Amino acid sequence: MIFLISVLVSAGSVGIMWLYMCRVSADRNGWFKLAERYRLQEPFEGTRYGLQSAIFNGFAFTGTLNLGVTERGLYLRGGLLLRAFHPALVIPWQELGAGRFERSHTSGYALTFAPFPEMSCELSDATIQRLDQGIRREWSVSPPWRSEEAS
Repeated sequence: MIFLISVLVSAGSVGIMWLYMCRVSADRNGWFKLAERYRLQEPFEGTRYGLQSAIFNGFAFTGTLNLGVTERGLYLRGGLLLRAFHPALVIPWQELGAGRFERSHTSGYALTFAPFPEMSCELSDATIQRLDQGIRREWSVSPPWRSEEAS
């Protein structure tokens, strides 16, 4: 009986610690700030890609993001274990900027948010290609990484 109680207490402690870490992460990486403006209120209807990676304001989301595209904008949502404090967002295309980055091990685009110039979301070339395929299949929008300034 004591063993069962200690297992339950340990599991509960781990769960509480995980929720706390997700809460702190969402605050520090700026997700809460974006959610105030871009929180998705209705079900997402667009092309979605799960288990994607990004560097969001210096915080690495490795295989824990759902990304997607719609005619309205870029969809971002924390994966299953992050959802409590990383709600779904849709950032309008016109409020996104993009700048190319090249590093020794990767390259891609750093997306910026017009109302929050201090924030960025880095996506690899492979992720950008996936998003582009979804855009070309469904809509005739021009995302910021296709602009001449982003090159």
